Amino acid sequence: MSRSGLIPRSFWYLLAAAVLAGGWLVLGGGQVDELATLVPMTASDVVRITVRNAESTYDMTLAADGWTLDGDCRDHIDDTDVNSLISDLVSVPRSAEPVAVFELSSGSQYGLTDVRALTLTMESVQGERHEVTIGGVNEVTGTAYVLSAGDDDVYLTAGDVRGWLNALPNAVRDDDVWPGFEKADADTIELSDAGRTLIFARDDLKRWWLRDDGLPASGVAVDYVQRFDDRTLMVSDARWLRADDRALRNLDSALADAIVNVFHRAGRHAQPAPAAGRRLRAAKRGAEAHVLVLGDVNDLYIDAWRDGCDSGLVMNLDVDQAATDLLASPLRDEVLTHGLAFADSFVLELTGWPVLTVAKTAGNWEPMRMPGADRDYRNQIRDMAVLIDRLTMIRLLAPEPAAEHLFGEDYRLTLTTWHSISNLPVEQTMVFGISKQRDRLLGWRASDGFVCEVPREVITSARALVSGLR
Repeated sequence: MSRSGLIPRSFWYLLAAAVLAGGWLVLGGGQVDELATLVPMTASDVVRITVRNAESTYDMTLAADGWTLDGDCRDHIDDTDVNSLISDLVSVPRSAEPVAVFELSSGSQYGLTDVRALTLTMESVQGERHEVTIGGVNEVTGTAYVLSAGDDDVYLTAGDVRGWLNALPNAVRDDDVWPGFEKADADTIELSDAGRTLIFARDDLKRWWLRDDGLPASGVAVDYVQRFDDRTLMVSDARWLRADDRALRNLDSALADAIVNVFHRAGRHAQPAPAAGRRLRAAKRGAEAHVLVLGDVNDLYIDAWRDGCDSGLVMNLDVDQAATDLLASPLRDEVLTHGLAFADSFVLELTGWPVLTVAKTAGNWEPMRMPGADRDYRNQIRDMAVLIDRLTMIRLLAPEPAAEHLFGEDYRLTLTTWHSISNLPVEQTMVFGISKQRDRLLGWRASDGFVCEVPREVITSARALVSGLR
């Protein structure tokens, strides 16, 4: 993130040349023979910066893992921006000769004792400490008055330094909403809204589970877990339900990619997060949790507050939309309990057509006994695998132990998947076919009589795929 209002560093060399050549910076007409610097320190030695104005104080301190921001705004800051600011501050020229002697009675004349005053303190790793007060700007020269702590002499420095310091802390706040948070980092996610909190946890197979603290009111996935137990898990007397992996991956990606569009006002007059705002918390084992509170939506953007900072920010709606989708449908509603991501191979058997066997090779689905399969056909297989993985239940129907009571005389599609991962069944089989009433496509599982209505495209896509075997 670049600090707004900064000017090219080459400007300072031009300014120094102008000062040395003309000597017009000094009030009262005195000639300047050479330039000093605003803060006589080495940038790499600086470990703390404090900026104080009439309303707020901001502290930036170098810790083992980078720069931190404290004082009247506690937030994530960008190390690169802070280091660049330090380099500029220690390079800023200051007049070598004073322009006046400071007296308390005349301090307001130079803006050194009124609301215009900015105090900058910089400390080094060796314990060296320099404090300067930057006052008002001379309207003729554009330079600012500056007074060092313990000195009665008033000097001049570049007026743009005021802009730099007034832009803090927002100018160095990190514009990644959650700095360092990467996709698939989170092991647990909590989502709270309107008095309801959903707690999700990810297992070693990267499957997400929802703690059963009271099911949502309705939905096909809710109906499923109330009738069948293959998507439930008991851990320490808590019941966990298979969650919607895709919805959680979408939220995880939105959080990892979220960027700040603009920051709210910081300091003592910052507006804190709303108490009733939608709240997200994500944590990774062994790392500090991140928290995001969502506020009002403004057109295409939303107000948000991160990790306890009172000063908010504005971001796009991707995170809020992903959270809304997850709240609406938190449970897994795909037909397969165990997705193809966990399978080693699968077989498609369509009545009256050759059998298609597909195995996973180097992470890709490849047809077996088809050495001449071209790229287009392999892509069709991969598209079919994605379709099967994302096939959702339209509605749950009453269990039925006998297939002949469900299906008519039309062809049927049998899908069998095999797994070698421990804790998963070795085999999983689903049968798809047109209902006897010919009004819907059904999915049926012989092992427990599970029946649901599914989209018709699975049959049409499978027929198009196996036709390539003839």
